Amino acid sequence: PMRGAAFDHQDSSSSSSSSSSSSRRLRDERRWVYFLACFGNFTRIFQRLAWEVGAILLLAEYFHWGAVGAGYALSFYGFSQSVAQYAYASQKSHASKADVIRQDVRDLRWLELVEFLAILATCSKSDARGAWRVAFNVLFVLASVVFYVASCLTSAPLNDLLLVRAARAKLTEGVDGVGSGNASPATLLAIQYGIFFAFFAAPIAARGAFVLGGVNTNSMAGLLVFGWSLQTLANSSLVGRVETGAVVFVASMLTLAVTWFMFDHGVGGTGIANVFSWHPVAMAMAFYLLMTPGQYVYRQDATPLVKLVDWILLTFFSSLRRRRPA
Repeated sequence: PMRGAAFDHQDSSSSSSSSSSSSRRLRDERRWVYFLACFGNFTRIFQRLAWEVGAILLLAEYFHWGAVGAGYALSFYGFSQSVAQYAYASQKSHASKADVIRQDVRDLRWLELVEFLAILATCSKSDARGAWRVAFNVLFVLASVVFYVASCLTSAPLNDLLLVRAARAKLTEGVDGVGSGNASPATLLAIQYGIFFAFFAAPIAARGAFVLGGVNTNSMAGLLVFGWSLQTLANSSLVGRVETGAVVFVASMLTLAVTWFMFDHGVGGTGIANVFSWHPVAMAMAFYLLMTPGQYVYRQDATPLVKLVDWILLTFFSSLRRRRPA
């Protein structure tokens, strides 16, 4: 009987410990859902409002469209994102529940990539003249449409995935499957906090970027790249690791962007003759162009192109090292 009582006490202690650990994990998961709901929606609204505040000033003063022309342009952008959201929702309504999560993850990652490329396309040379100036102006208008639409569309898959994550943390009401149910009041409140804080932060950040870098497209692009990096952090925390090929591609594009921005006086760079210009360029090449594929080349999803680029770069820099005198 004493041995049985000891076993009963041990089972009771083990059950209590397991229940406490499960409760702690659930509490941590709920806190994480609240943070992602707030921060994820903050980054998206921040991106859109920062662009809107910056674009109205750029179109009116930098492109000399005037206040009326800039206002009509923004109304066109708003109409474009409304049409895109309707088309996206109509296409997604035909997907089965089993495919919703997979489609959301894929859409979120592709929209992120499109948004990043569109931000880079909004950059221009302040000293461009004639046909080049017209080309940069047209590219800015078209790239802004792509960026604004992509940024707006990311909200749909993000909040879908947040709802699934919230259901796992028991923060939904009436869930009967994937993509159904309502978020709890606390989750909705976290989302609203993120949105309202973005209303406050985005206009200040946009004006601050113009004060520091001047009223030009490159100042706004720099701010949007910063916001995009915060956005991708939130997405990665929600959906997991991004494919190797996409990471290496973005790292390569960042290397080219840093090199261009530092060497070209027309975009505010210090010029190729300035010794300091080579410092950020070399750092970008070391961390983005070399270290990123070097780390990801051993991943199972590393494409042959990633492995080939890594081998070429390794061979090139190894040859330089061998040629260097002792």
